[in-house]
Amino acid sequence: RFVYFFLLFLLPLSIEFEVTNSLRTDFPTEPVMGGLMLVTLAYLGYNINRIDLRFFSNPLNLLVALHYSWILVVVINSPNQLVSWKYFLAKSWYITTFFVLTGLAISNFKLFKKAFWVIMIPLTAMVLQTMVRHGLVGFSFEDVNTQMWPFFRNHVTYAGMITAFLPFIFLARTWYEKGTFKRRFLNWMIILYLIAIYLSFTRACTLALAVAAV
Repeated sequence: RFVYFFLLFLLPLSIEFEVTNSLRTDFPTEPVMGGLMLVTLAYLGYNINRIDLRFFSNPLNLLVALHYSWILVVVINSPNQLVSWKYFLAKSWYITTFFVLTGLAISNFKLFKKAFWVIMIPLTAMVLQTMVRHGLVGFSFEDVNTQMWPFFRNHVTYAGMITAFLPFIFLARTWYEKGTFKRRFLNWMIILYLIAIYLSFTRACTLALAVAAV
């Protein structure tokens, strides 16, 4: 569980690393994911009779299983087997770590709150760093793609992550009483993230926020 939470902390801090001309990886997160996938499979194999599997009984989880199964069918029939199996392997450690292991590691509300803050702190640091750097060039549209480097490839991946995380901030503020420091802090973070998304000049994320509100 400690390594899992460490992975969550690393998510906003990872960088894209070019191994070869045809192979790139997110470092250090993807190597950690690969290791956690192996640990998860071994843990399931040794403890399958003692694990509470109610998390996986949700009918919505069937969609994940269908998605993963269809990828395997496509890979088997692919004309480019090397690229396809690399893609399938990457999907495997993403699904095993962020779906299966999440169901095991975040087993109660206290751990869910902990996961929120573990991601919130480094992600907010990246948002502040990006906005300061962008501000130094006058929030120029021409320079928007370079201000979040090396932690995000471009403004789309940066805006995508903070847009996906914003609803969790709205949720988290309801955990604390009005007037408390954490409630006020999260209120300010909502404003900060909205400004950051706007200044990322990513129309898809702006539209996503409008749809999410509905």
